Amino acid sequence: MKTRTKWIVIICEILLIYSTLYIVRFITTFLSERGLLSLTIYTMTSVFFLLVALYVLRLKPSVLSILLLIPILGAYGALFLKMKILVERIHLLEYWLLGFMLTGALNDRWRPRRSAGIALAAAATAGYVDEAIQYFLPNRVYDLRDVGFNALAGFGGIVVFAVLHWVQGAEGV
Repeated sequence: MKTRTKWIVIICEILLIYSTLYIVRFITTFLSERGLLSLTIYTMTSVFFLLVALYVLRLKPSVLSILLLIPILGAYGALFLKMKILVERIHLLEYWLLGFMLTGALNDRWRPRRSAGIALAAAATAGYVDEAIQYFLPNRVYDLRDVGFNALAGFGGIVVFAVLHWVQGAEGV
């Protein structure tokens, strides 16, 4: 994928996150009242991880990469299941993907460590803006813990990118 295309996809993801902040509460309430919220979130998560698995298989990862990914994804899954508020689990997916994509785009220009650092700063900033927007929305709440959580989720995507690409020397996304 060309670098320009990567940045367009990243910008679209960020805009999608921000543009749905107000309406997502209505959607989740609608789904919850009909007993469909859990099913919807688990379906979204399953599709997400299926796509990640297909991406990983396409790369033909080394044994070392797979051995490193197992505990990383296991920890991510444990964190996902431990979260009490179902809707918050979506942030894990959104910001994981953002961290992963940012690292891939930045990796086209800079060395891996610098790419990872900038990607983490960018994901954390995007997460902060996400929460700052929520401060002004009547149906949402600003929570500084969520800023850290979004950054942690972005870091997860960066780590997975590192394992898949830098450990085995694969090309950028």
